[in-house]
Amino acid sequence: MRRLGSLLALSGRHDEADACFQISARAGLAPDPLMRLSGEFLSALERDRDRLLAGLPAMEGEWGNTRASIVVFACCDAVYFRKFAWALCSSTLRNAGLDCLVHIHVVNPEPTLHAEMERLRTGLGAGRIACTWEYTPLPEDDSAKTYYACARFLHLPRVIERYARPVLALDMDLLVVGGLDLVTQAAGDNDLAIIRWHETRWEPWEYFYATALLLRATPGTLSILQRVTLFVRHFLLREERIWFLDQIALFAAIKCWPGRDPRERVGLLPPALAMLYGFHERPDEIPAGVVFWVVGYSLEDNREALTRRPFTDYLPQDQDAQPGGPMLQSAGVDLPRQPPGD
Repeated sequence: MRRLGSLLALSGRHDEADACFQISARAGLAPDPLMRLSGEFLSALERDRDRLLAGLPAMEGEWGNTRASIVVFACCDAVYFRKFAWALCSSTLRNAGLDCLVHIHVVNPEPTLHAEMERLRTGLGAGRIACTWEYTPLPEDDSAKTYYACARFLHLPRVIERYARPVLALDMDLLVVGGLDLVTQAAGDNDLAIIRWHETRWEPWEYFYATALLLRATPGTLSILQRVTLFVRHFLLREERIWFLDQIALFAAIKCWPGRDPRERVGLLPPALAMLYGFHERPDEIPAGVVFWVVGYSLEDNREALTRRPFTDYLPQDQDAQPGGPMLQSAGVDLPRQPPGD
């Protein structure tokens, strides 16, 4: 039934797809309870807009300057901040090739993390790094990971309106290893450009990948993001924190939503811009044209990537690759002197 629902969704028969997924959801399949794609359901979210958009978490902390030509934005919890923030920020500043600001937003940081945020800002340049945070009650189980994945979409409209610049929204567990001009050129004049990693995949929850999105500061982008927020908030407020909520929300907002403006422009970024660790014979060798070297930390076999180049090239000298691991001596606090792979 879910296969039929997926095929119906891809063919534009969203009401019938919704009915199929409601049947498979009752059989206990996930993420099928999230697959609400009917015009009736999505229109109801629009009518419930005021309630769903009320009480969005505040973004506390220091915003960056607006002189940069592009803003790189990522969200995480304290654990991912400690593992990935330095590597993501330093690799971006080293390799982006554009004047960029990196803005990291942290969900529920403990008090000690604020000193680490400041160390990141001062170590890499306070004018180039911004750190904000929020406090949101979450359960102490794996369902909190769904919130961390979705948090960026709750904040992206404010980020775009505040900076009035193109925003590159990234997963936290990756490096920027190539020039961002390759991304902006591939995005063209689209409001939003996103990776569709597998052209032959037919499941709506894997149609778009939230690994990297290039968003222009346009009314079209803000309209799409508001629809994503409505969809995400509906399920979060019902405490239905099921994995893939963010990517299903993107599919619903871009492909299914009734009454969307036909002038909205959504483009696809070439999947060759991203390289997932472990899916190549020599994962430390980065082919030309790759911009995002993705750890994919949720895959247990990929966690060794944090102990190897190029990831270790972007760590400060006194930071371990893993808690309790050996002290790294290959990189200083300054940005790497050589590109990875040299």
